[in-house]
Amino acid sequence: MKLERLNFDTRERPFSQAVRAGDFIYTSGASIGDPGDDISAQTAKTIDYLADVLQKAGTDLKHVVKATVFLADLDEWGQFNEVWKKYFPTDKPVRTTTEVGKFGGHTRIEIDFVAVMPD
Repeated sequence: MKLERLNFDTRERPFSQAVRAGDFIYTSGASIGDPGDDISAQTAKTIDYLADVLQKAGTDLKHVVKATVFLADLDEWGQFNEVWKKYFPTDKPVRTTTEVGKFGGHTRIEIDFVAVMPD
């Protein structure tokens, strides 16, 4: 199977933003937010970032089949989930959500996606 490592900006990274393997796109984990952002803001910013990566790779959120979510505090699951439902109202991927405890800095969440290419 052919692998294509995808990076959509000029920043030097120790990883790829996404990898295409056949008809699947795997994103790296992402955590986007500013100091002072709560879990809702970080969730929205992170999903927006990953949606942009998927779009540049040729797919979109409707084609996400699997998500992995790491939360700093599982007590924030309800707030996170309210934002999540706005992005995935009908085309719901399978999802694993777990508490990992403390991240570095102000990070409250990290998410990665597996998506398929549209037909």
